Amino acid sequence: MIVSLLFIIFLIGLLVFLLSFLIHQRKILKVLIFLMGISLMLLAVVTTIYLLTNLL
Repeated sequence: MIVSLLFIIFLIGLLVFLLSFLIHQRKILKVLIFLMGISLMLLAVVTTIYLLTNLL
């Protein structure tokens, strides 16, 4: 349950990250979407590592 939720968060972050490369109109908007995608991916990865270290 938790792992699938984290995987979904990671995929959403990855999609947002890739979406930032499609936006060429505004530089600020592109940077914000880029940072949001990276932060979602990092959140999922860090939470997964935290849960794995608690289980071991």
